[in-house]
Amino acid sequence: GGDTAVARCLRIAGIEPSDTRDEFRRHRFHVFSQQMHQADNFGPEDSWYRRVSEQPLREGEDCCSADTTVSFHYMSGHMLNFRWPPGQIDPSDSETNT
Repeated sequence: GGDTAVARCLRIAGIEPSDTRDEFRRHRFHVFSQQMHQADNFGPEDSWYRRVSEQPLREGEDCCSADTTVSFHYMSGHMLNFRWPPGQIDPSDSETNT
């Protein structure tokens, strides 16, 4: 989903925001954690998120591009071991470089 307030300000300034989704219409900038997008479960934020997001939403297993995802929010405490795409090996991990 996009930031609707930023989009509104850009339009007022005469700038038309562009669609930042990939060729399969998957978002690159994710407003929730990777786990929430893949589970397609946004709890009490669900109706708000669906109302303000570009449609159609691509959530669940097909939510996020392995090649073009830029960000996830609400990842505090999870970033130490986070790898994108899931299952990616950290090249700095000494155990995998022996």
